Amino acid sequence: MKILFSNAPQRIESPWGGGNVLLYHLCEYLNKSGHEIVFKLEEGVDLCYITDPRNSDHLYYWAEARGIPIVQRVGDLGTHNKPEILKKIKDNQGGVETFIFPSSWAKSYAKENGIATSKDVVLPNVADHSFTGDKLKIVTHHWSDNPRKGANTYENLVRDLDYLNVEFTYIGRMCFNPEGGKNFKHIKPLVKKDLNKELRKHDFYLTASEAEAGANHVLEAIACNLPVFYSTEGGSIPEYCRGRGIPYSSYEELRSYLEPKNSLSTICESYVKVFEDARNSYGK
Repeated sequence: MKILFSNAPQRIESPWGGGNVLLYHLCEYLNKSGHEIVFKLEEGVDLCYITDPRNSDHLYYWAEARGIPIVQRVGDLGTHNKPEILKKIKDNQGGVETFIFPSSWAKSYAKENGIATSKDVVLPNVADHSFTGDKLKIVTHHWSDNPRKGANTYENLVRDLDYLNVEFTYIGRMCFNPEGGKNFKHIKPLVKKDLNKELRKHDFYLTASEAEAGANHVLEAIACNLPVFYSTEGGSIPEYCRGRGIPYSSYEELRSYLEPKNSLSTICESYVKVFEDARNSYGK
């Protein structure tokens, strides 16, 4: 495809926001995939991609007059003192084949404020490659080996560590049998001074303990400034951790918080599919 972009990306090293990050990598992905990108009016364009409606009045007119489908990404709804953006989108929405929103909230807000889309899709923003790095480091500690300390959850997590790209450290007496998982580490019970140092080496604390009358282990984690993943069935734990972490009601929910987010390549693939669908369905 030959695609006309309304805006050219800024250098990826420059301090621009998520819209530019996506635009830069999308251009790179399309070029590598054999598509042609242009930034000025030319003959032979198959699709017009608009990211900023404020300077695009001529593009809406030009594309519609030539029967060229328009895909518009609505990355800004003017909510930060830029009402002209929303007005421009509303004024030109009739010529847009497909709208792309970066979140479900943006899609809902747009519809509540007069943007009546017939075709739309939600494709979230993605962080640049430079922000990928070390695995998320999660820790817990228990001095009891009672299975109600969270055995089932910990067993499931250890099996999923490689997929989740997470490191899990268990300090104390084991309440479960850790099978598999090269990213799992067990440390025997530590005295308070050493425990304090070890907890602070991690990013998040996890407790799967149930029906705790007074859970001191989460208080020690909070004292080390660790945010806590905690079970809603933890007894005193939701009370102690309120405002200091993320509750979960099942292992599946916990896993969903830890799963890797969409990659740039996955999102770029999705954009190409939207472009192809818009071209193939235009006027039908």
